[in-house]
Amino acid sequence: MPKILILGGTGLLGTALAQSLLRAGNNTVFVQTRAASKRGAIVAAEMTPLVFPLEDKAALRSALDTYNIDTVVDVSQGYQQATSILETVVSVAKDRQAALAREGAIGPKLGFVYTSGIMVHGSPAERVSDLSPVGNKLASDKPATMVSWRPSHEQAVLACRDFLNTVILRPGMLYGRNAWNFGVWWGPVSALKAKGGEKLSISADKSTRVCLVHVDDVASAFRAAIDRLDGRLGDWPVFDVVAETISLESIIEGTTEAVGLKTSVDFIGTGGDVFLEAMGLRANVGSSRIRTVLGWEPRRRDFLLNVGTYYAAWEAAQ
Repeated sequence: MPKILILGGTGLLGTALAQSLLRAGNNTVFVQTRAASKRGAIVAAEMTPLVFPLEDKAALRSALDTYNIDTVVDVSQGYQQATSILETVVSVAKDRQAALAREGAIGPKLGFVYTSGIMVHGSPAERVSDLSPVGNKLASDKPATMVSWRPSHEQAVLACRDFLNTVILRPGMLYGRNAWNFGVWWGPVSALKAKGGEKLSISADKSTRVCLVHVDDVASAFRAAIDRLDGRLGDWPVFDVVAETISLESIIEGTTEAVGLKTSVDFIGTGGDVFLEAMGLRANVGSSRIRTVLGWEPRRRDFLLNVGTYYAAWEAAQ
């Protein structure tokens, strides 16, 4: 069975992906975490825990060599560690190819899946896709400041295809279960519900549009990409992963109605905060190509109809 290592495997997406890979029944899953306290839960979930910090290049290399990992999936979203992770994976891949060459043999490349995000598109005026340039003068808009480094790292990943089977996935905003990112908008709703008040203040512009995708649907997209790392991803292995695009105004209106709040809403802007800026983009991204190439179809496409359920799940996790 393919041996898959998930970096950042105990987070929201990492957990969903690990479970999806196990349910497929044909993968052995290894989960990297920096928290030794999570070791037992990982073992109980029928996976192998590997406890080391992402910045420990020697530990990562040892894991790849010791367990003969076939595919590395980086869902860590790490900024400082992204380059060192890629360098380590490439180094191991080169060593494997050199060892095969000494034996006069040919073998499969090491797989590498990198998690980016649709924030690299910024707030384009026209519809864009994963075929649209990002992070350069040809792009429709500049990336969100918080992820301005990602387009160049995507290029670095793609430049390694002589040694790695690579794919880059760019999920929209994840929701479902304990999706922490919704706290920036649902936190004020929860506070107003608990304390009462007449006005809800949201740290975003009223024009914000959000590309949404349920975490389970993202996990299925990753699994489809991993299954096709053997050369069935085409010449451009970059995919935006979006189920639906909804205005933030509609999300807030739907949420307050679902929880029984009757209040006015004041969109107060981002105040120059880079995280709020990234969350408050005017997203305009299509993702039809992933459906064609990977056969991916999101099963959760009615966010507003079920917003009360998703809010309750988020609130229960706080």
